[in-house]
Amino acid sequence: MDKFKETKFVSRLKDNRYVFLSAGCAAIIMTIVYYCFSVIPFGDMTMLRMDLYHQYGPLFGELYEKWHSFGSMLYSWKSGLGSNFLGNYFNYLSSPLTPIIMLFGHKNIPQAIAAMLFIKACFGSASFSYYIRKTFGKNDFSIAAFGLLYIFSGWFVAYYWNIMWVDAVAIFPLVMLGIQQIIDKGKPWLYCVSLAVTLFSNYYMGYMVCIFSVIYFFVYYFSHNKFNERFVEKYRYDITDSKTAFIRFFNNSKLFRTALRFAFFSLLAGMLAAVSLIPVYFALKACSATSGVFPVEYKSYFKIFDFLTNHLAGLTPTIRSSGEDVLPNIYCGILTLILIPLYLLNKKISIKEKAIHIVLLVFFLLSFNINYLNYIWHGFHFPNDLPYRFSFIYSFILLIMAYKAFVDLKDYSSKNFLIIGICVMAFVVVTEKEGAKNVNELSLWISIAFCAAYTLILALFKNKNYSQKIVALLLLCTCASEIAVANTGNYVMSQSHTNYLANYNDFVNVDEHVKKQDNSWYRLEQSNLLTRMDNSWYNYNGSSTFSSMAYEKLSNVMRDLGFMGNYINSYTYHPQTAVFNSMFDIKYVYDNDYSINNDDLYESVCGNDTYQAYRNKYTLPLVFGANKEVKNWYTSSTVSPFVLQEDLFSSASGVSGVFEDIPISYVSYNNIHEFYPDEIKSGHLNVNKQNSSDGASFTLEITVPKDENVYFYLKSRNVKSVTAKGDFIEKSQNMDRNFNIIDLGKCHEGETIYIEAMLDEDSGDETVSFYAAGLNLENFIKGYEALSKNALQNVEVTDTSVKGTVNVQKDGVLFTTIPYDEGWSVLIDGEKADYYAISEAFIGLDISSGKHTVEFRFKPKGFLTGVLITSASLVLLIALAVISSKSKKIRKICVDKWWKYDNSVDAQFLEQAKKEESEIKKRITKTSVFDSFAENNEPPENE
Repeated sequence: MDKFKETKFVSRLKDNRYVFLSAGCAAIIMTIVYYCFSVIPFGDMTMLRMDLYHQYGPLFGELYEKWHSFGSMLYSWKSGLGSNFLGNYFNYLSSPLTPIIMLFGHKNIPQAIAAMLFIKACFGSASFSYYIRKTFGKNDFSIAAFGLLYIFSGWFVAYYWNIMWVDAVAIFPLVMLGIQQIIDKGKPWLYCVSLAVTLFSNYYMGYMVCIFSVIYFFVYYFSHNKFNERFVEKYRYDITDSKTAFIRFFNNSKLFRTALRFAFFSLLAGMLAAVSLIPVYFALKACSATSGVFPVEYKSYFKIFDFLTNHLAGLTPTIRSSGEDVLPNIYCGILTLILIPLYLLNKKISIKEKAIHIVLLVFFLLSFNINYLNYIWHGFHFPNDLPYRFSFIYSFILLIMAYKAFVDLKDYSSKNFLIIGICVMAFVVVTEKEGAKNVNELSLWISIAFCAAYTLILALFKNKNYSQKIVALLLLCTCASEIAVANTGNYVMSQSHTNYLANYNDFVNVDEHVKKQDNSWYRLEQSNLLTRMDNSWYNYNGSSTFSSMAYEKLSNVMRDLGFMGNYINSYTYHPQTAVFNSMFDIKYVYDNDYSINNDDLYESVCGNDTYQAYRNKYTLPLVFGANKEVKNWYTSSTVSPFVLQEDLFSSASGVSGVFEDIPISYVSYNNIHEFYPDEIKSGHLNVNKQNSSDGASFTLEITVPKDENVYFYLKSRNVKSVTAKGDFIEKSQNMDRNFNIIDLGKCHEGETIYIEAMLDEDSGDETVSFYAAGLNLENFIKGYEALSKNALQNVEVTDTSVKGTVNVQKDGVLFTTIPYDEGWSVLIDGEKADYYAISEAFIGLDISSGKHTVEFRFKPKGFLTGVLITSASLVLLIALAVISSKSKKIRKICVDKWWKYDNSVDAQFLEQAKKEESEIKKRITKTSVFDSFAENNEPPENE
């Protein structure tokens, strides 16, 4: 028995040898890419870039710490003042390969990410090769070649760094193969499991896969079956009852039965992933991803010629949604361009199937080019960047059409190959003459060279003097060479591991020193961040965030309060005002660029060569009592953040006058038209460049009226940097087309401060708003003391709860800096209390005077429901699998009766049916034709 099992296992390995070869070739290509870019272990570089650098990398670091310390996966205090961690997990981190990070450690997260991408690329190549082997029955070097063309398509070159999406692309061929098995064999297991894993790994890409799964079911079915195809073709019967006849018709309809099975197991796959889908659904309701509005006016994005040229090799990938060169990433090999015309010429492929696939390609062209369809494909939302995220599906369609042509190469003449090859090269020449977006001279030469190579190789398949196996190997080598030559230069990997860890050890040393002195719960921030999610990377409770799952309303409020942000999904801390730091529990600031300069507000705790830790002398806890007026506090983008912070502080404490405006005394400028005195006085300058092609700048002068901490805020789309100089200060801030408060520190009476703003060279005309304000320390301390009397005491904070006692002086509002989320529940003195959103962003609730115990508990909305549905669905799936594979008797009743089908009927049964027509009619009256068939036909063991 053991020997038989071993032989069977070895046989399966042998059957899939070219599938494994496909994975091996993908590994070689990824190794070449890593080597060329000096990625660890070939150098010090990482594959981190853009969002992978600022978001996913830090979030993997936070996840590592959670798993390492057995922390809760439900909530996180690390980023954005607090957030539903399940949202971030299921959006960015839920890949089946994520546990790999535990093998690498926190400091080596970049290496873990590179390893995950490496494995995903290998699996994706193998999965498409497996799809081809099972679909076309081919098992040679060619299936490995097409596996490489699939995974290293234009989509991968553009979006490889969005590592959470790659899982869906890698699993996608298995989902499609599963649909085919439902239609051809009645087997739903591969489809159900692979779709469930796709949905779990990333709901967003899973949504696109689900849309196409429905489309592909009908495409594949009608490509290979008739509309009125029956399970039992030859059996005839007469039924006078029209209602019964209608039921019998659908009972014996192959389309109806397979569609029903497809729908059932699609639903079951969704239920298996409910533990991720349901909590994410509620999380999405609070973020920007659901804030889109269906487009009203028709819009197209590109010309057909530019779309066609984007099939060429070596193109610059599209990752931005704005600009003149926004096109879908649809490259999937020059070989595909030669084989698609052969597919159309193939006489073995029915006209119906060709028509269906051409319509499908046209549908995707329209989906790329028409805003309505594009909006729907992206989850009823226009992405901020990274357009056409579903383009890998289009490449999949092209490749399966191309392989259908490839399997019948012997039916074509060498003349066919030559003519099509010349036509493709002619198209490249026309492209060079006419010009096209994203196409450069190198890409044209690469396309021509490999077009010639593939034309020759296809001709060799026709020549009997050459071994077909050797020619197929040559094809594999050529495809691998094309991918290596055309794609490698279009990856971007420029962030070193040394840079990513530059401050890590120094931060940890300072942080450990602070924690030894202070074991309370608090928030802290750095004066200068490495990434937009440093709080996740360095594992501290902070206020900054950059996540698609960020609360949109909170993003708006934080931007209005003076954070650098985009009003969508990010807000980044830079040294803030004493008012903000106090009210939002920023107890420590780790200064790494000499931003802190006020002994009245901060005291030095410890430091090293990189960081100096300062403690904020005036910090309020997460929760404190405030005046009722704070319920009506709202922010606005049209006023100064100092005005908004003043309103919040005064409405909560009853003390006003905490900020005092400092007027601009003089403005000088370069390459800008003259400013008028009224403009300067109002604080809004109409900036009009004299020479639009050159850089420009203006310098504001302010005179400090008394000894006080001075803050400055400038609002502009075009200012790229700001430098402030005074008698004792010099600070520079890269604005990056955003804006944030600049803390100028404690300044002295009569001191003149010069603030120079540099504009981008390509900037346009705009109105620049600027505000300078001084902190009235006396009023600030007075208001702080009023609020601290109502502060939460004996505070206990866990990952999912906040507890404490509060002694409120008078009836008012319990104000919290906990972001509003419907997953919270609040108990006051053990009784459930209603809460509301202050400024649509923070939790607040009414409270009476006196001493109270307060408790906040968090449980993501929909999480328990999702767990129950997933658990029940898993039990159901296992039960169905056991029933199907173990019990012949039950399988005959429960499976064969409802799901199993066969296009032939046992000959003996047919003969008996002819001889005993009357008896058969009676049987039909009681049961369906299919029931009769099931009773007389035992399914083959291998089915």
